[in-house]
Amino acid sequence: MIPVVLLFVLGSFILFSFPLGVNAQIEKWIPYIPRASQVKFESWKENGTSYIRVLIWFRTTGYKVTDWGTHIVDGNSIYVDAEIWDWKGLDGQMEIIKSHTYYLRNLSTPDYYFVFKAWGCPVKDTTITIPEFPSFLILSLFMIATLLAAIVYRRKHAI
Repeated sequence: MIPVVLLFVLGSFILFSFPLGVNAQIEKWIPYIPRASQVKFESWKENGTSYIRVLIWFRTTGYKVTDWGTHIVDGNSIYVDAEIWDWKGLDGQMEIIKSHTYYLRNLSTPDYYFVFKAWGCPVKDTTITIPEFPSFLILSLFMIATLLAAIVYRRKHAI
């Protein structure tokens, strides 16, 4: 009789000492909306075509962008809506930068309100001035004008 009671007590102790449910980590992709501080914009114009590049910084390798969205121009506003995913599972601890360039063709004015969204939620917006000339062209023109002014000045004040 005592061995049966002892066996029952010992079996009950073992059975209830360990959790019956197992908390397994479920690895899956979930929608992600980055913070505004993770996003940076760059804009320029080249050969009559305007461009806007969006850069996003991620703290790990467990992020992906499956759709950067198509830009929509509405008056002086430009909207894009991206689909960004966060991997809930094991990933590498390394900072990653993902970027995409939107080719805007010829825009009618140089000033636009640009809104970057993820999953329909606004992430970051800014007013973007797309320069008419690339900066290297402006610098080159400025250097040529300075040299011409120096030549004219030197000829005018030559002894």
